Amino acid sequence: MKRSYLIAIAIMLFACTFSTTGQSVTSQPDPTDSPQEETSVPTEIPILPTPASAEAGDAGLGDPYFPELGNSGYDVQHYTLEISVDMEAEEIEATVGILATASQDLSSFNLDFLGFDITSITINGEEASFERAGGELTVFLPLPIPLGGEFLTNIAYSGTPGEGVSAGPQYSVGWDFYRDGVFVAGEPSGSAGWFPLNEHPLDKATYSFAITVQKPFEAAANGELQEVIENEDGSRTYLWEHDFPMANYLVTIGVADFDIEAETGPNGLPVRNYFHHEVSDAVRNDFDNQVEMIEFFESIFGPYPFEAYGVIVHDLDFGFALETQTLSVFGTGFTNETVVSHELAHQWFGNSVTLSNWQDIWLNEGFATYSSILWAENAYGSQAANNEITAMYEGMAPGEPFQSVSPSGLSRFLRDIDANDPLSVEQAEQAIDAIFQNQIEETEIGELKSQIPEDGISNRDFRDLIDGLNFNQIIVTSSSLSAFANAVGDESSNFTEPRIFPPPGDPSADNLFSGSVYQRGALTLHALRLEIGDEAFFEILRTYADRFKYSNASTEDFISLAEEISGQELSDFFDGWLYEEDIPDIPQMDLFREDYAVGGN
Repeated sequence: MKRSYLIAIAIMLFACTFSTTGQSVTSQPDPTDSPQEETSVPTEIPILPTPASAEAGDAGLGDPYFPELGNSGYDVQHYTLEISVDMEAEEIEATVGILATASQDLSSFNLDFLGFDITSITINGEEASFERAGGELTVFLPLPIPLGGEFLTNIAYSGTPGEGVSAGPQYSVGWDFYRDGVFVAGEPSGSAGWFPLNEHPLDKATYSFAITVQKPFEAAANGELQEVIENEDGSRTYLWEHDFPMANYLVTIGVADFDIEAETGPNGLPVRNYFHHEVSDAVRNDFDNQVEMIEFFESIFGPYPFEAYGVIVHDLDFGFALETQTLSVFGTGFTNETVVSHELAHQWFGNSVTLSNWQDIWLNEGFATYSSILWAENAYGSQAANNEITAMYEGMAPGEPFQSVSPSGLSRFLRDIDANDPLSVEQAEQAIDAIFQNQIEETEIGELKSQIPEDGISNRDFRDLIDGLNFNQIIVTSSSLSAFANAVGDESSNFTEPRIFPPPGDPSADNLFSGSVYQRGALTLHALRLEIGDEAFFEILRTYADRFKYSNASTEDFISLAEEISGQELSDFFDGWLYEEDIPDIPQMDLFREDYAVGGN
């Protein structure tokens, strides 16, 4: 007999009959007050005839680096995450609805999920049995689902994210409680540490969120805020919707007592920033030019791809930022202009156009890193961009460690060097050249040197001079730090041990976030620009962003597109830049590896 069941819409509207928190009494609008399109999730699932034979979906999609991530046999259309957060106990209680379509006659399927106590699993309203082994959750269907059949899985569970489990290949457990907040960031596979899913970027889906927290806490998530429900027990439920396909590692939730600052971007785009209430004004000011950045990137990449943008800034220095879709995640120690533009650019490259497998990570990070250089070129001129390219090349060519730093970051580096006190004029000038040669304008270097007294300068005053410089980012390498240490009389510091960076096209799973993926990936794009010219290069970027919008792309896809638009055969070019151990030359900028290689001329 043909039957039908209510599916995700019933879950998405659960807040009106929220039995655990009492009847909802008031609601609040999205602070951006922007219109929201209706979700396309259907209200009923047609039950197709049971197939005569069905098979289990595979555990793993065969990713070259993480073959066990993801699962086959189905394609997720929509996730509905209903999560109640206990900040004091550092626990969550959740029900996740997963609307999926069978890609084969299906008897059972796997989800990626770590930890927690599972209370129940239902398929189309009927209880389903399940098994767990490590990060694999196997669900046995009460009735087989035929090819093309939709089915709704509801999973109820509770516990503390990460408790009693190993992080495995994931960047983190994904969900982290801190003093008075929650941040969620889990690339490449940290989402499985807090909700069950098909954990691979190939299976994008849309999302609904219902996050319940006690006052004064607030909850932010991907997409746009639809409503805030005031519950009788004093808690609040935040309803968020994201109606665009999203790779699972880009899902985020933020919980804290937030200050919300909203503005309007191009074409009425809502831009909403969630700052933990204790985040300083200095950090908040780092995001002042986001709208200008969006306008610039739209001019070269095409329209911003989603319904909103903004950031969550937590009162915690966790040493990274992540481009979580429509709402990038930051800590307080990593918010400079380069990083802000980098995470924004990911909304086009990485989020809308998403890698097909993790080996192609340079398509995310190389593109975002080069985008920050394009922003510098737009904001500060071509010489500023050329300086960054040159510094990256000089750092990469010898195969030695390097880092892009702000003035405060540089100060931290130099503070750890055991310098003579006071420094002579000659020592101070040599130290300035060691750090700033080819990094800032010669006139600025000369002005800095002119401020050194004739009788020398104390360490403290010297650091104050450097702290007072007005630069955005510079590259410090092991060689430049060693030269600085030698100039100031520190003979004990050793920064010069060579390190070969892996080629960005195949960095290995252990080097997924290596400097080569970011910097040599960016250099690859700049070298391509010089090879084929600006007109073809920027047409490639716009076409790539549009042709693969809301889907996945591979390195082969990008190379094919570059050859199509440029009219050139580029296999040798890309082989050298992406897969050869030694970094190629950039003759157009007089950059040759042999001039920088350790032991070279």
